[in-house]
Parts: sequence; C-alpha cells; structure tokens
Amino acid sequence: MKTLLRSIVVLFVFVPFLLYGQTVEKLYAKIEKKLKEDNTYLNLLEVSFAPVKADDVKPFQGIPKKDGSKYDFELIDGVEYQFIILPENIDFDQPVLLFVKKVTPPSSLGGQKFFQSVAAAQPKVEIALDFEDVQNLYFNHRKIYNKLLNKVKELMKEETPKSLLKIHVDKELHKSKGISAPDNLDYLNFQYANSPHMYPKEKKSVTSGGRFVRPGSRKAGSTTPFKVSYDLSRLTFFYEKYMQWDNNSISTELNFNNGLLNLLPFQSMTMSLGIRSLIFLSGAKRNLRKDFIIDAKIFGRFRVNTSSLVTGLPFMFSERPKLNVGSGVVADVKTTRAFGLPFLHFYFASGTENYDNPYVSFGKPDSSWAYFSFTQWFATMSFYWNTNQERNLRMRFDFGIGRYNVSKATYYNGVQTELVYNQFQPYFKLYVNFVPKGNQLFSAAFRLYDSILKFDFWLQLLKLKPNHVVRFTASYIAEPLFRKTRPWENAKSTMIGLNYRFGF
Repeated sequence: MKTLLRSIVVLFVFVPFLLYGQTVEKLYAKIEKKLKEDNTYLNLLEVSFAPVKADDVKPFQGIPKKDGSKYDFELIDGVEYQFIILPENIDFDQPVLLFVKKVTPPSSLGGQKFFQSVAAAQPKVEIALDFEDVQNLYFNHRKIYNKLLNKVKELMKEETPKSLLKIHVDKELHKSKGISAPDNLDYLNFQYANSPHMYPKEKKSVTSGGRFVRPGSRKAGSTTPFKVSYDLSRLTFFYEKYMQWDNNSISTELNFNNGLLNLLPFQSMTMSLGIRSLIFLSGAKRNLRKDFIIDAKIFGRFRVNTSSLVTGLPFMFSERPKLNVGSGVVADVKTTRAFGLPFLHFYFASGTENYDNPYVSFGKPDSSWAYFSFTQWFATMSFYWNTNQERNLRMRFDFGIGRYNVSKATYYNGVQTELVYNQFQPYFKLYVNFVPKGNQLFSAAFRLYDSILKFDFWLQLLKLKPNHVVRFTASYIAEPLFRKTRPWENAKSTMIGLNYRFGF
C-alpha cells in the first residue's frame, strides 16, 4: 500500500515537470529549426567579431553551455565569430542575441578538380553557441550574456551590421506603432531641431567604395567652426576653436524673453545676457547616447524699457505691457536621465526688489500704481515619444509646477507695496516636431500655465546646405481660460518673425 501511495505522489509531483521539460525542449527545437532553415526571410542582423589580440577573447572564456560543458572564444588568425541578433524594435529597447557562429577560413585557396573545373574551398561554419545555449546564459548567467551583448553593441557602433533578410521590404509602408528611445536619442533629436545652441552630433560610420571607414575619420554635419542663431528677440554665438573642449563647451546668448511668465519677447521689458555651458559626464570614452548631459545657462537680467517696441513693431500685435519684471539673475538647467528619473528642467529667476522708476504705471502722476514681478521659477519632467519607427513625427511632453510673484506698488506719499499674487500652478507643455527623412520641417508647442494657453511655431522656409537655414516663427498668447484677465495681464498677444541659423 505504501509503495502504491509513493508511486501516486511521484506521478503527480514529477510528471508535470517532465512534461514541461519536454515541451520546452520541443520549443527550443522548433526555434532552432526556424533560425537555421528560414533565416533568409527573418529580420535578423549579423555582427562580425574578428579578435586580433588575446585581450579581445579574454572576457569570453569558460562560457557555460546547456549540456554542462564550457566554451572558449579562440584567437586564431582568420577566424571570426558572427553574432546573430534580433535588432532593436518597437517591442525590444535593445538588440536580442540569438546564437553565435564560428567561421574558420579554408586552409588553402585551392580546391578539388571535378570534371576539369575547380571548386573553390569554402570556410568552415559551426555553431559556437546555439539558441538554447544563449537562453541558458540569459536566464542563468546574466552577467556573461550582458558581456556578449555589450560586445555586440560596441561592434555595431564601429560598423553597420549585415542584414540576413533576403526579401524585399517596402520601406514606405506606414508603421503606426510608436516608439521611445531608451537612451538620449530622442532628447538629442529634439535639441538638434529646437535648441538655439550647439549640440555635437554623433560621428557615424560611412562606407566608401565598399570599404569601411571607421568613426572619427570624417567629420559629420557642418564643417564651419561658427554657429549662430538669430531672430529679433534672441542671438546666440558659438566658436569651436575657443569655446569647445573634450567634455564641455560654452556659448553666449542675448535675449529679451522670459522663461515662465505668459509674455512675448519685449513684453517683460528686460534683457538677459550670459553664457550657456554644455557638460558631458562620460566614462572612458564619450557616448552621446549614454552620457549624462547637463545643459546649463546663467544670465544677468537687466531692465530695459521696450514698452514702446511692443506697440510700435510691425510684427507684434499687442497692447502695451502692464507688468514690470525686475532685474536679477537667471539660472536655466536641463539634464538627461539620472538614476532612472525622466529628463529634467529647472528654471529660476530672481533679484533684489526695487520699485523705483516703473516703466509702466497707471493712474495720475501724483497718485499712481504699478505691478512688479521679481521671482519666477518652475521645474518639469520631460517625456519623449515617436509615432513610428521612422521617427518623422516626434513629440515631447513636459509636466511640472511653476510659481511667480506679483507685487503692487502705490506711489502716494511715498511707496506702499503689497503682494497680490504668489501661487503654485501646474505646468503643461506639448511639443510636436515633423522631421520627414531627417529634414527639420516644422515644430509646434502648446503650453498651458496659469490658465493661459501659449502657442509657439516655426516652419523651415529655406535651407542652403551645408550651413544656412531660415525659419518662419510665430507666437500667440490667448486670453485666460475659465477666469478673468488680471490687472497685470494683456488680453492676448501675437508676434511673427524669422529665425536665421548658421552652421547647425
């Protein structure tokens, strides 16, 4: 009886595991067969690794296989290893290693004669690590799998992988599923199109006459050492010879804008002048897509009476401004991801409260009042999204919080001041960039802050390669939503203009 019960327990406990093991073995066998027999119409890539010194193969010794044996990569003249991978796609944010082949060249260039013809000797191809071996590494020896995958990524930067797909693919076919890069790619793409300052570009591998040219042997993009962005409200300047170093660069900026207030250029009646510093915190070698990047600006803000320009310029459509913005210091810092956080943006502007000589005031000369704002700040997180794998329609969404103060100064028998506004408000901003086939065609930005919608837009009008770009720009501030216009706010404002970019 005890023997019977023991047998029943064994059946119920171990048989499911045996069946599961057989099922897994069958699945691996089917995948192996698919990879072997159907590789001509699978979307796979081949990355070649030809070790030239002992250090190249040292990290890949004693690799455990599914049968319990160990595999060593060898340093043999002419022998190369081929990594077969599934490329990054909308479902995987990095390549997936499938199996590894070892290719040994023929011992001689001759061949055997058959019917008076010569059959060329063929290289010997054998499977070093099959699919099940690689899966075993992924699930049970992740550090070793990551070593192999990191080597694949390193090789992919040096040379374009070979595609094993032997069927025609319609590249114009619409891909509707969106994608977001796991690294700095989306951030960099956004800055290339929208930043008025220089951002370095990756030096890509190129092929000339079938011969591979390693990265760094040719300069990518514009060859001019100067970069200038100019419109009627902002001027930036960069000169590579004196303003760029290994992991840092600076550029200068002059502008008449305000980063938070719902004001168009010149309406703040201030001028900001300062520098922008771009810092890369890299490892042994700079990697734009992996480095931690800090884009920091520091300005001195000075009061300038531009109130007459707001109503006098032919490309501005607005009432006379009503808010006096104080002088002070402005700090504007953007960063890429750190510790798993989103992309961050911090803005802070403040200065000494001085109510003398308002540029805009109300009332009679002997009894007047004016509105001042001395401190503004906001903090946001940014999220990027592309509508398809071509990355021709790119979006960015900023979400955060902001705050500014407004004081009312009354000029009667001296100066009396009172704080009339100082509240936190949510901050939302959506950017949409259209970049068909790499051509930066237009951008639109919609911002909602303090119940006011602000719209910014640019459209590329002219591009003369390699250095000249002219864009049409427009900005519009709407009337407040769900509330009345405050005494220091304009009902609505519009500005149009041109932006000239040189060297970008």
